[in-house]
Amino acid sequence: MAANLATFTASIACSTACIAYLGLSDPKRRGVRGSANAKLSRKRVLGLIGSLAPGLWLLVQLEGAYFLMWFGYVAVLGWAIALILQKRGA
Repeated sequence: MAANLATFTASIACSTACIAYLGLSDPKRRGVRGSANAKLSRKRVLGLIGSLAPGLWLLVQLEGAYFLMWFGYVAVLGWAIALILQKRGA
């Protein structure tokens, strides 16, 4: 049980970090700021994969309930990150 909780917590942390990276490297934000590199990069694709892979891991390795909880946590944290970045003007 403790290992499941640790895996669940680590998956949320990994997904949240990747979502924060994706928010900070948003091509729309870079395009508005005049950055030349406003296209989809390999790092952004890896960030996308890194944000979704923990959920897939939970779905395959643990019970489906962990996946649903992960999905809810990541959705709420994604909105929180978007709000923080909007207020910050990043």
